[in-house]
Amino acid sequence: MKHMRVAIMQPYWFPYLGYYQLAACADRFVYFDDVNFIKKGWINRNRILNNGQELMLTVPLSEVSQNKRINETRIANDGKWAAKLETSLRHAYGKSKHFAEVMPVVSAVHAAGHADVARLAASSIGSVLQAVGSSTALSFSSTLAIPPEVTGQDRIIALCKAMGATEYVNPANGMGLYDAHRFAEAGIRLRFLRMRPVPYAQAGSATFVPFLSMLDVLFNVGFAGAAALLPEYDLLDPEATE
Repeated sequence: MKHMRVAIMQPYWFPYLGYYQLAACADRFVYFDDVNFIKKGWINRNRILNNGQELMLTVPLSEVSQNKRINETRIANDGKWAAKLETSLRHAYGKSKHFAEVMPVVSAVHAAGHADVARLAASSIGSVLQAVGSSTALSFSSTLAIPPEVTGQDRIIALCKAMGATEYVNPANGMGLYDAHRFAEAGIRLRFLRMRPVPYAQAGSATFVPFLSMLDVLFNVGFAGAAALLPEYDLLDPEATE
């Protein structure tokens, strides 16, 4: 059987470096877009640094409900949200070495006219993965027709089986969610990705601030620098995380 490593995660708007590491380490990465939206989570917002201080940026949404799926949650398209976000990014990173390299990619994501937050977030991930040279195949869970009554760990296993996975990788902070024996029964090896705390140069900050949006990484070190940081993780077996 051909080795097939799969990772699955809800789509987030320009998430942190560890998310891109998870996607890039997989042969196939699935945007988990047909599960319920999480209020006050990271789907439509993230943190950057502005003059050394953390700043939360948020994509405004319309009629938000945790009873709606992520791909049913619409962007509040007043025509101004993207300009406001990009103004904040210019104030924070306009003088950075890589601003001219990175900002056109960010603007293209915002200008694409995505109606729902799942597609916008997926674009923010896929565009960066392409720019850093990742060859991971990307898809949406909603296209795989898993019955809605299949939930939790069983849904993840069903998605993996639908893609012919021999290995499933999850972030290490979710290790309590899954049973390695259940995955093994399905012929799938369960592993966990733990991001290494490798600092990079952050303009305007005397102390390194980790886990910010990938935007902070990109504006500070560029696409080549971000590509160099992608392998900075460890893949752990379940017993190694206990």
